[in-house]
Amino acid sequence: RLSAGEDTAAYRDAVLIHPGSGARRKAWPAERFERLSEMLRHSGERVLWCLGPCERDFDPPAHDTVIRNASLHRLCAILTRVRGYVGNDSGVSHLASACRCPSVVLFGPSNERIWAPGGEVVEVLTPTTGGSDFRSREIDRIEVETVLAALERVLTRAGRIERK
Repeated sequence: RLSAGEDTAAYRDAVLIHPGSGARRKAWPAERFERLSEMLRHSGERVLWCLGPCERDFDPPAHDTVIRNASLHRLCAILTRVRGYVGNDSGVSHLASACRCPSVVLFGPSNERIWAPGGEVVEVLTPTTGGSDFRSREIDRIEVETVLAALERVLTRAGRIERK
């Protein structure tokens, strides 16, 4: 667990995952984030989890580092140091973009044309099915492999693709 005074520079090699969102229907399933974490670890990545009060019942894998209830200042410090970020349509995803962190942001029933964070190293993923009405899209149709491939693309664009 990350203590309040710990130096965030130690997390320069990690990928930060934030599974939270303002609404359950906008959240990718927890088991998909867990599978992504497993695949990242298998490929040599270190994984950090960012959890807030809404994720108090979420229990990430024991071998990953967990950051709970970080202040915005601390979260910004972490986001400027990690290799990459994956999360739902949330405030933390916008903060990651503002910190110029290579990011993959998952959108379901929200209009990404209006609400998505922007940036050269941000990739927004939406379900490939659900029709033209974004409100009918189901976020759980986004596959783990699709997210992993998008993360590799943004890390490559940011020059952070080195594998261990």
